[in-house]
Amino acid sequence: MPPNLTGYYRFVSQKNMEDYLQALNISMPLRKIALLLKPDKEIDHQGNHMIVKTLSTFRNYVLEFEVGVEFEEDLSIMDGRKCQTIVTWEEEQLVCVQKGEVPNRGWRHWLEGENLYLVHILHLPLQEPESNKRPGDPRKEHKQPEEDPAASEASPRGGCQDLLRPWEAGAAVSPVGSRGRCSLQWEPEIR
Repeated sequence: MPPNLTGYYRFVSQKNMEDYLQALNISMPLRKIALLLKPDKEIDHQGNHMIVKTLSTFRNYVLEFEVGVEFEEDLSIMDGRKCQTIVTWEEEQLVCVQKGEVPNRGWRHWLEGENLYLVHILHLPLQEPESNKRPGDPRKEHKQPEEDPAASEASPRGGCQDLLRPWEAGAAVSPVGSRGRCSLQWEPEIR
């Protein structure tokens, strides 16, 4: 049975947020603002119905959904996009898959002890290094980007390499690397 995530959580830390926002093509001014924020989370979890509030001094974002039911998510407050979203449980982790203008995007939320963790994932298309390309060369071969060893430090659990899978069959995507991944941590607030 999945854990109940209901609670109010104070922001503790984030890793690699700027690179992740840049990979989403978020403008530099908005990236700089986002990096200054220390958003809290308030979660109301009643059975399959969830309300997840991300609260900050700049903007608040409310995500309300039924687990396992696809819905249209309006991300205009964050990056000006809309996407089709589905949130499901995988063991004790809440997993979100977002399909839309930015493919292969999503996140995972889970508790470890009393702390709440979130990892945003963006599987980036593989790109052949410029040094291997020649004008007019139709080759489809791709080289794997080097893995960033810091990318597996999502939490004390570590080793979160395959948090989300590519959703488009046959899509050439990179393994989770530093640019397509960021992690955040919150601790519970005692009220």
